[in-house]
Formats: sequence, C-alpha cells, structure tokens
Amino acid sequence: MQSLTTRPILLDGALGTELECRGLDLPLPLWTAQAVEEHPDLVRAIHQSYIRAGAHVITAATFRTTRWTLSKVNRADEAEHLTKQAVELARSAVPNLGRASGAAGPGGVNSQARSTQLSEDAPAAMGPAPALVAGSLAPLEDCFHPELAPGDLVLQAEHRHNAQSLANAGVDIILVETHNSLREARIATHFARATGIPVWTSFILKSPTELLNGDSLEEAARTVVKFGAGAVLINCTPLHIAAQAVMNMSMHVPQGILLGVYPNAHDETLSPAEFAEWAIKVSAIADILGGCCGIGPEHLAALKSRLLS
Repeated sequence: MQSLTTRPILLDGALGTELECRGLDLPLPLWTAQAVEEHPDLVRAIHQSYIRAGAHVITAATFRTTRWTLSKVNRADEAEHLTKQAVELARSAVPNLGRASGAAGPGGVNSQARSTQLSEDAPAAMGPAPALVAGSLAPLEDCFHPELAPGDLVLQAEHRHNAQSLANAGVDIILVETHNSLREARIATHFARATGIPVWTSFILKSPTELLNGDSLEEAARTVVKFGAGAVLINCTPLHIAAQAVMNMSMHVPQGILLGVYPNAHDETLSPAEFAEWAIKVSAIADILGGCCGIGPEHLAALKSRLLS
C-alpha cells in the first residue's frame, strides 16, 4: 500500500447525510448499504466529489454492509457481496486508484512528530491525493446506543468476519469507526489488524475525556494502540469536544501513532469557512482531518484551499 507523507492527511466527509442532501431516504437498519445497492452511481459521484475537494482517503460505504445488520432483513448471506460492491464503488471513483507497494506502518502512513498545542494558524503543504480506500468497520449496533452491544463472543465472531470481508474486498485501510465503548473497539481493532491491513480506530465521545459509554478516552486510546491501531481518531462528535479530546490524546498516545479527528455538524449550521478555520487550528495536533455527519465536499474543499494559501 502506498504511504501517505502529506500532513495533514485529508479524510473525506459524510456519506449518509450527503446522500440525504441529494434526495435519498435512508431508512434503518440498512442506511447507506441500501444506497450501495439501489443508487451506486450516486455513491460513486459523492466519492468523486470528495476526491475533487482534496481527500487523500475516501471511506467505502461499508458501515452497514455487515451480516449482523443484513440479518435483520433476512439477507445475511449477501454481506460479503455488498461489502465488495461498496469497496469497488469507492475504488472506481478514480480511474488510477490502486494499491501501490511501499513501506508503511500500521497506520498506513509515514509518521511525523506532532505539536502538543493548538495554534491560531497551522498551514501545511498539500501534495497530490493518493485517494486510498478505507473500509468502515462500525459497531454492530447503533453507535449512539452502547448498551445495545451484544456479548464478547458475538462481537468476536462478527468483527472477525467483517474485518476479513473488508480485506477480501481490497481496502487499503480498515477504519474502525464511531466506536462507543472500549470493549467493542478493542475487539474490532484486534481482528482488523489480524488481516495485515493498516488500522485506524476512531471513537465517538460524550466529553473530551470519555467515550459515549463513559469509558476513559485515555485508556481507550492506549489500549487500541496495543491491539494494533496505527492511528487513533475522534469522529461523530461536536467540534468543541473533538478539539479538546484530540489535544488530550496527544499527551497519552505514543509518538509514531497518528492522531485524527473528523467531527460532525449534526445540530448546528456550520459553513465551509467556519469548518476550515476550526480544522486549521486543530491541524497543529491532528495528523488526519476530515468530517462526519453534516460535513460535505464543500467543507473539505474550503479546508484544502486554506492549507494551500
């Protein structure tokens, strides 16, 4: 896999809310998995819009292509096929998107030292986007309800299967994302890393120091690194919490492990310029920047423009 040497690395933004903005209804439990099957051209177009905006990494729509989710509509046997279809859609978004050989650590990138405080202005030189494909490995149940997670044996069986499905589909990075508890994040990270593919693990928070279920962010970050994560991120979390959280993590995560943040804008109107201003400040600490719910291609393009100015 090609190593990313640019800092910050730009991850894409939301897929689900972007599909909804373009007129799709995405009912649960399938959510974006339904769009992969019924509106593949629109999914591909959104991937392309993020690449044009400057994304170095795009995330395939595999958040809910798991057999656990599909079993709820009696389609568990279609999980691997739908996962492969989602990854192929992402990979087809750029004609020359490929898996180049090259040295990379468990984060899939070349690590560099990071600062430990927020700055008012921290621009970086941006190179051409390699446009690698990450596969999303989400919690089995609703990411906003950690109490719904099944027991360890179920988590182990399902995340082993999900991680291997992503590897078989050809992703460049497994993005263990929106995890609300250390218990499930640890299991998912372990099986993701067992595939031999670089792993990034991302948490959803209720405070700058706590995961959504109350687990310590410091402990969670240290633990998933021990289990093979090459990057630790915060996602689907409001900007003000995410910024403080990534600064907190920078004091506890070993050098060589990347830090990242891709917040949401669910409950607020966030202009592209406002997002770019926020992200520029956080880039003093974060190696990876992107967006979650409510953050679209125009937000990423504004950030890219600021970084190039």
